[in-house]
Amino acid sequence: MTRTTTWYRSVSHTSLAPVRWLAAWSRITFFGAVMLVRAMSPRSYGPETRYNLARHMYWTRRRSSGGSP
Repeated sequence: MTRTTTWYRSVSHTSLAPVRWLAAWSRITFFGAVMLVRAMSPRSYGPETRYNLARHMYWTRRRSSGGSP
């Protein structure tokens, strides 16, 4: 027995792809925006944590640019 797809099911599935793609990217963008706001917020970090983050970013950048650790 062969199974045939009706035209409205194939159109329905195809037309939802851009909507799903847009919904997925909107969630990713929203997550990135929330993380950026949290990272820039002064209440997210205490003095010790801010120092450790700055030190980590400095050493990571220095290693990736080829400098000696």
